[in-house]
Amino acid sequence: MLEAMGSLISNRRVSTAISFDDFEEVMCDLCGSLATKRKSTGKVVCLKCEEREMVERVMAENEQLKRQKPFRLFDQNSLLTPNLRGAAFENYYPTTLDLGRAKEKMSHFAETFVPGSGENILLTGPCGVGKSHLGAAVTKALIKKGHSCLFINVPKLLSKIRATYNRDPEVTEAQWLELLETVDLLVLDDIGAEYRGNHDAESWAVKKLFEIIDSRQGKSTIFTTNYNSDELTKHLGSRNVSRMMNGTKVLRMPGPDYRLRNLGGGQGA
Repeated sequence: MLEAMGSLISNRRVSTAISFDDFEEVMCDLCGSLATKRKSTGKVVCLKCEEREMVERVMAENEQLKRQKPFRLFDQNSLLTPNLRGAAFENYYPTTLDLGRAKEKMSHFAETFVPGSGENILLTGPCGVGKSHLGAAVTKALIKKGHSCLFINVPKLLSKIRATYNRDPEVTEAQWLELLETVDLLVLDDIGAEYRGNHDAESWAVKKLFEIIDSRQGKSTIFTTNYNSDELTKHLGSRNVSRMMNGTKVLRMPGPDYRLRNLGGGQGA
């Protein structure tokens, strides 16, 4: 009995052992290099092809991360109100011919955008006509093309920068300024709103804002404001407004407040 069991175990070991006679060298059909073929299964292993596949897989993963980077940058750092997170050209519905033309021009800007062109736009008009909506729509269209973009509400931005003066901030002022300086497109939304109740054109807020604007020479910036030129000059000072308007096209958006349509009155801010 014991001898029979020993013989059975021995036979199983022989049957499961891998024999070098089961392998042979062949030419890889894909790359023409030497490969190893297992006769019993017909499987061919080519180290060169496996290495190439691994490199291609790593490159594809890196490319995917590269494409995702602008989205992460936008999501993590843009200061958007909740109602603007879904803003796009497709869901902006102009209520006047002027607003329709504004949508066309902003869409054209996104389609023809060239990083480093230094092309700036000032969107001006009353509350609720869709200035912020179109600014957010441009950033999202460009991010899909792989450009780095930020949409920043100016009052929130200045609050963020002030918060960096506290001890051990998560993000330093220098890091914020570097980020704002280097993105392909920066949208500064609601410029002038942070000065309500403070008409000192040489205030810290004004100086900091124009430090940011000056740092973006040669890069594109979109500004949105509810103020006309006289009101902007009153809040920012003529010298600062002149600097902001250097190379900047004005796109006026007159129209009724879209948000009041259900009240019988006249899109987004």
